[in-house]
Amino acid sequence: NPHVAVATAEWLSDVIRTSVGSEGGPADLLELYCGAGSHTVALAPLFRHVLAVEINRHLVTAAQQNIAQNSLENVTVIRAPSEEFCKRILRKRSYQIRGEDGSTKLQLNFSCTIVDPPRAGLDQLTLGAVAGYDHVLYVSCNPEALRRDLCTFLETHDLCRLVLLDHFPFSAHAEVAVHLRKR
Repeated sequence: NPHVAVATAEWLSDVIRTSVGSEGGPADLLELYCGAGSHTVALAPLFRHVLAVEINRHLVTAAQQNIAQNSLENVTVIRAPSEEFCKRILRKRSYQIRGEDGSTKLQLNFSCTIVDPPRAGLDQLTLGAVAGYDHVLYVSCNPEALRRDLCTFLETHDLCRLVLLDHFPFSAHAEVAVHLRKR
């Protein structure tokens, strides 16, 4: 549903402008489960740099094409399973983009992450790592998985905003997005 996809992007952008972006300074965004990059393209102008992570190679290619077609130069897309990425990078809340010579081209520091996981929700390793971030924007296609994951998040975060997104009208499926802020 393209109209709801636009509404989702507008909601995410509004949260970033009014809550995340109000904390000052150029911020970097970590996006897990970026898919074809629809959230990436909408949110990239609001950040210094976006690191978008996706496991599916076809979706990585689609995200790279989407980014190129939108002339975005502040986005890096990498292919990695979320759990593997978490083991190596996520807990540090930083990432180094390296040049061809191996030198650090750009140092990214994340205080905000957006996750749009599959129906199963976040695996335990990713959930634990993401819970360390100051701001979490979680878009869920399975409200039950979100409810389960919120039990962990609510130990350390406040639920600031929530929206119901009817991407699939006339069906039992609904998406829910939440903004969580670390206490």
